[in-house]
Amino acid sequence: MQESEPNSHGERAVLQAFESAPNSHEASGSRLVKLVEAVLHTIRGQSSVAVALRSLLADGIASYSHNSKSTPLAELVRRTREARKLTRVELSKQAGLSVRMIEHYECGLIKQSSIEPLLLAALEIPPALFEREPEALQVAVRESYIPPALIAKARKARCEPSGPLIIGYDPGGNASRCVMDAARHAMAWRRGRRLIKVETRMLLDTVQAAAWIKSIIDQDQPAKLFIDVGNSGAGIYDQLQHMGAPYSEIVEAVKFGALPLGPPPLDEQGRRSGGPLNRRAEMWMKSKQWLEHPEGVQVPDSESLQADACGPRYHYDRFGRLALERKDLMRRRGALSPDEWDAVALTFARPVM
Repeated sequence: MQESEPNSHGERAVLQAFESAPNSHEASGSRLVKLVEAVLHTIRGQSSVAVALRSLLADGIASYSHNSKSTPLAELVRRTREARKLTRVELSKQAGLSVRMIEHYECGLIKQSSIEPLLLAALEIPPALFEREPEALQVAVRESYIPPALIAKARKARCEPSGPLIIGYDPGGNASRCVMDAARHAMAWRRGRRLIKVETRMLLDTVQAAAWIKSIIDQDQPAKLFIDVGNSGAGIYDQLQHMGAPYSEIVEAVKFGALPLGPPPLDEQGRRSGGPLNRRAEMWMKSKQWLEHPEGVQVPDSESLQADACGPRYHYDRFGRLALERKDLMRRRGALSPDEWDAVALTFARPVM
């Protein structure tokens, strides 16, 4: 359905709403109310977007945003989709996203700002409503340790695999204690500048996870398989060690919270300054350096992989060390655990000849 061109009066109303509305997070609900009212001036007739906007405004965006896990923009996406009688499957094809990602976004389980422009474009929602809202659409660029542009470039690149096959395995939680995506197990295959594939499985206990790893070792014969031994990973690792060679020799334990392998950088006074905080930050740092390879690298063309790679926020501690956002903190703010890129990062645990 085609939308009418915005009139100049409506455009001025949108700009005035942005200039007059407060910028604070607490006032975001009332700010969006003003924006919706202004944008309605730019839309003539009974278009699906106008219907969704009026419906959202009638319910009171300000109170909605304080009483729901979903964001006002996610609710606008859902109502526009329903007004156009689109299923999530149909929207996923138009936006180039997975059905699971759209479902989680609309339900408030994830707040991935990197996918919002794709949804707005697919639903033809006027960009004037959010294009001047940098905190809404540029969070991933400012707050992601791995810039989305790096992943997007690697998704389009073509590289031949070379060198030893290295596998990273990020185990999920116990199958009986599944919380959101906490029970997602992820495995990544990498050879040189080519990330061959990433696979995930849900609700595996330690026996099932160990059996999956054993079958992959038998089939693909990797030089090394690195596994995070936090939580359920310790039990999986123990089972593989009890199987004996070659599994006990190929599988190597990694502790995300352990100290980095590399020596810490020192300042002019010989004091530790900079570098990664722990093994997890160290491996993510190496994976980012890999993505920046001057000859390019290739990763699977996957939305979920990009979302995981660009998901964690980061900061530097008082010693200047890189610290990545913990998974539990990500879930607390409604973001998915970056299991797929954690598995990729594990392939950089240490050099393998």
